[in-house]
Amino acid sequence: PYVEAVESDNLFISLHLSHEFMAGNRDRLDEIAAKIKPWLRLPTINGAYTDAENFDRGIVPLNEGDYDASKLLKALKSVDYKGPVVLHTWNLHRAAADHHHTSFKKFQEMVNELD
Repeated sequence: PYVEAVESDNLFISLHLSHEFMAGNRDRLDEIAAKIKPWLRLPTINGAYTDAENFDRGIVPLNEGDYDASKLLKALKSVDYKGPVVLHTWNLHRAAADHHHTSFKKFQEMVNELD
């Protein structure tokens, strides 16, 4: 409602999987994406563990964790989002190059499974 009230053509909402996950919305991504569709820009994706109570386990490399992060991509597809998706990283415990390589590979696998 606040974004609608502002009526600005350059105010957007970024759907962060990690924040939705920690807010208890991990099973409502389709609903949330639909509500923010007109303002949706730069969503972020990351791996996560379903028992995460903080960002230490709520933001991990995309190929780690037991939560199905492809749910975010399915939600984005459901609202016909075609823009970029940002890989959200935090508190990396191994080399960034390795993390980015394995996460990108996992991301490509998830995208291919959507088609």
